[in-house]
Amino acid sequence: MATSPWADEDRLLAALRDAVLAAAAVPPGFAEAGKSVFTWHDPDAAPARP
Repeated sequence: MATSPWADEDRLLAALRDAVLAAAAVPPGFAEAGKSVFTWHDPDAAPARP
């Protein structure tokens, strides 16, 4: 039977710490730009005119 990689609490806590540190390293502007790509845009808005 295979054991879960999270069976060891120390390994789990180390992985969580690494994830938090990695998330903190992302610049806020970069995260906002990524979120805006997936933001719902108003389909009823008037199209842009050249």
